[in-house]
Amino acid sequence: ASSEVPLSGYATVLLNGSTLDFSDPNSHVTIDNFSRQMNGFVWSDDVGWISFGSTSNPAGPVVADTNGVLAGKAKAPNAGELDFSGSGSHVIISNGNFSGYVWSDDVGWIDFSNVKAIGYNPDLTPPSNASGIELHKTNGGLAVADGSWTNTNGYFSWTVAQDNANGSGV
Repeated sequence: ASSEVPLSGYATVLLNGSTLDFSDPNSHVTIDNFSRQMNGFVWSDDVGWISFGSTSNPAGPVVADTNGVLAGKAKAPNAGELDFSGSGSHVIISNGNFSGYVWSDDVGWIDFSNVKAIGYNPDLTPPSNASGIELHKTNGGLAVADGSWTNTNGYFSWTVAQDNANGSGV
């Protein structure tokens, strides 16, 4: 299964009611379940194409933190930015549903409450059962005590962590 989840629905520019239509066949924006990073472009009648990733967007990408709060900037190459980290902006993704507003110097506040990412379910659980690395003088031999030294090449051992099924290794 792909970790890239497509966005659908639309965001509304409060000033004039125009939309950023994520369901338009020419638009394609995704959010990654592992990195929580957005990528791709959406069309806006007000400012043209808007890039959410790092391609064609030196200010990007837009990324969700572990609480689902978006940060970063989406860039309209022919205009300004949607500043998800800016003062007053607060967009959250929870259970695949977006909520909140982002500020754009070009068009003002944009409401993201009608945007969805069906299947967005980031792996936020760290791997379990990992143990520290130990130095041994011989393969399978006794461990060298903390603070001690050895003049052999040595062998290292550790217990491998267990990640969730299809986990990201957070």
